[in-house]
Amino acid sequence: ASCSRYGWRRQPSPLRSRDLGNGICRADYDAGDLDDRHQFTAPEVFAELRVRLRERGGAAQHTDVAEVHAEAVEVAEENPMQIVSVRYHGRVVEEQGAEAMPFDEMWHLVRPLNGGRGWAIVGLLQIEHA
Repeated sequence: ASCSRYGWRRQPSPLRSRDLGNGICRADYDAGDLDDRHQFTAPEVFAELRVRLRERGGAAQHTDVAEVHAEAVEVAEENPMQIVSVRYHGRVVEEQGAEAMPFDEMWHLVRPLNGGRGWAIVGLLQIEHA
């Protein structure tokens, strides 16, 4: 499917959007800053992020995204929404001085077909490899 067919030239693609970029989400989460997260997450996802931050108890966290790749796995339209599943994978360093470890995640995003809102994360799935 072409990007223009789904309006990605008019609004940032979830593959390129700075707001949905894996590294930025991780940096804000590491800092415990959810101020802007509600703008591009579904209420359920935002609530889960808040719970996880509370469980962390204010402990500092540092994540360095050493390598990230993104690919649209599925794109669909179900009135009144456009839906995309994006696989993000690469390597991250989760502790200073540690070796970069692989990560593999599937992000599910939606936005209204009428363009009334940008992309919103409605689900995240860690992909386990045997």
